[in-house]
Amino acid sequence: MGSDDKMETDKAESVASTTSVKDETTTSTRQTKKRPRSPMPDESSTATTKQGAINPASAAAAAQLSASMGWNGLYSLLSASAISTTSTTNVMPTSEQVEQAATKSMQDCPPFVHLSKTDSAPQLKILDDRRLTIKGGMRGYRMSRATHGVSAGNYYYEAIILAPPSVSEIVEYLPSNVRMGKKLQDQIQQALLDEKAGKENSTQFGGHARLGWSMRTGDLQAPVGYDKWSFGLRDIGGSKIHCSKRDDKWGGEAFGSGDVVGCAISLPPKDEDGNPTGVNTIKFFKNGTPMGDIIVSKGRKEGGDAFHPPDGVYYPAISTYMGAGVKINPGPYFVYPPRKQKTGYKFQPVSDLCKPPAPIEEAITKVQKEKPFRKSDMLQKFQELVEIEAKLLHDAYQEHRRKHIEEIVEQREKRSLSISGLEEDEFYKKD
Repeated sequence: MGSDDKMETDKAESVASTTSVKDETTTSTRQTKKRPRSPMPDESSTATTKQGAINPASAAAAAQLSASMGWNGLYSLLSASAISTTSTTNVMPTSEQVEQAATKSMQDCPPFVHLSKTDSAPQLKILDDRRLTIKGGMRGYRMSRATHGVSAGNYYYEAIILAPPSVSEIVEYLPSNVRMGKKLQDQIQQALLDEKAGKENSTQFGGHARLGWSMRTGDLQAPVGYDKWSFGLRDIGGSKIHCSKRDDKWGGEAFGSGDVVGCAISLPPKDEDGNPTGVNTIKFFKNGTPMGDIIVSKGRKEGGDAFHPPDGVYYPAISTYMGAGVKINPGPYFVYPPRKQKTGYKFQPVSDLCKPPAPIEEAITKVQKEKPFRKSDMLQKFQELVEIEAKLLHDAYQEHRRKHIEEIVEQREKRSLSISGLEEDEFYKKD
């Protein structure tokens, strides 16, 4: 047999052998193959079943409702489920998760007007848990804006100037590599001598503050009044500042520790044709007395206008430096309530810009009306989670209002001012 014939024979035998092995393997597999057992459910799959899977569309609807109602904890959890493509994430949050998320959200953003965490220079320190008190850094002015702004109407807030740190405290916290000019060095030395001798600081060295209104585009790494987007009042001499231009002769007054500065803005609405119905104005008050060139009208003193700002959205703005501290009071009550203006309008408290959180009953009614989930059991579960966050928000707001009343009573009594009108408030605490 030739070599080619032998190769063909060997190949045929090899193929036959392989086919035989395959047939035996297949037969053996068919004979021994059994129906697979269902895997035992692990803890994660059990938890998923208990919590109930939710589809992205329902999660998105629930997240949107949560955002509109201010349930930021629920919103953060549900929005994650809405965009997730993994089955382990697309489940209804647990009660513990909602409570934790809601608590963290309220710490970052309480349910009332406050100094914004995200709209404040990082060098500044917001001290209290209600985010109303701010303290300045040591390297130049920085700015903090409130969470809510005015686009139309007449609004008012107060700034209470806190006691500044001592000169020795300021010097102690100055960075070791700080650069100071000869004039500032001389001021520090004189201020230290005055402090040691128990005298009043005869220099301008120490904590300083500027107050006013700013658009969102105002530079946070600068004081109020630095650019065209903000309008400020300076503690030294009561100068008004805009675009870094200072006016010392407009009729302002210096202010310092213990003073209460009122900041008012009036942005009249437009008529049906879009024409202004009045003039935009910014006014300042010191301890209830209007600043600016005084005008006597019908036996009453009216302060002059500090600025005539263009249309826009203006936020309460505070700038501090060298450890100065300021506490804002958005209202609804004030240490020195603003009087009705000669044009007939009244100032609303800035606190009115933030709607109070919905009571639990109202929150439940909203859920039942919107029905973000079609299945009744899922809707019921969502409603229970809403109740958790709604109660936390309601309690936080109630506590804030109680503290607000206490602080206003304390400030007025310290100044021998009347507390008339406060006793009728539901949050007033009677002895």
